[in-house]
Amino acid sequence: VVWVVMAAVALTIGFRWRLPMVRYLALGLFLLTAAKLLLIDMSGVQQIYRILSFMLVGITLIGASYAYHRFETSRK
Repeated sequence: VVWVVMAAVALTIGFRWRLPMVRYLALGLFLLTAAKLLLIDMSGVQQIYRILSFMLVGITLIGASYAYHRFETSRK
């Protein structure tokens, strides 16, 4: 959860201050978080918690994708 929050903050800062490298690092952190969730964190968790956390991460990633696309196209 902390990594997702850090990535969202970095993405916001990258857009607000027009820093493309910070935005790319935020997207990389989102990717790293999703990979860690799939490969490490979910190995011994009950099915319902696994489903809920995948849904939460998926919604967060979709929101970040939407924000990135919206703000990236409005800057051009």
